[in-house]
Amino acid sequence: RVNVEIFDVAGRRVRAMSVGQVAAGVRPIHFDGRDEDGTLLPSGLYFYRIQAGDATVTRKMVIQR
Repeated sequence: RVNVEIFDVAGRRVRAMSVGQVAAGVRPIHFDGRDEDGTLLPSGLYFYRIQAGDATVTRKMVIQR
């Protein structure tokens, strides 16, 4: 089971997505740049956290409009 969370630089969660059951390996995850309300997020630095089983990875991303 794979879950993805997007956070702004203040640490507020702006989006949570559940990808569901996924086979092991590298898989693309599509993020449309919108928050939970469907509003486009402004340009800036964000963090995403991917949790799959016991593994958790957090990385940076930039949204540029």
